Amino acid sequence: MKVSVTTLPLAQLDVDLLLVLMAEDGAEEKLGALAEALGAPRERLTADFAGKKEETVLLYPEKVRAKRVALLGLGPAADVDAEQIRRAAAKGAGIAQERKVATAAFVLPDTSVPDEAASQALVEGFMLGCYRFLNY
Repeated sequence: MKVSVTTLPLAQLDVDLLLVLMAEDGAEEKLGALAEALGAPRERLTADFAGKKEETVLLYPEKVRAKRVALLGLGPAADVDAEQIRRAAAKGAGIAQERKVATAAFVLPDTSVPDEAASQALVEGFMLGCYRFLNY
């Protein structure tokens, strides 16, 4: 599995699955900005997603190069830590495997967790979520 870091805008990410982790606090305004970037009506996103812990919504955007966008809830911002990010990333790995995607990308979540620790948690969670022991 290859892992890389980029600063490309969302509209330029050419991936099969874009994973966006978001906490409950301020989710509505963040969803508004995301809706604009994705070309989706704001009301559709806010009606189906609130950022609650373990909440997921899969979207098929029209304006960006990403084929699918998965919104993953982190719960209340005060409760978000590296472990919560790791678990959400593992859930994203499950979505990626179900859809048999070849490429996936994360948007670094806007939380109190330092960027370096959040990035590490995203990669660890995704890789652990993809792991399957199949030999007996």
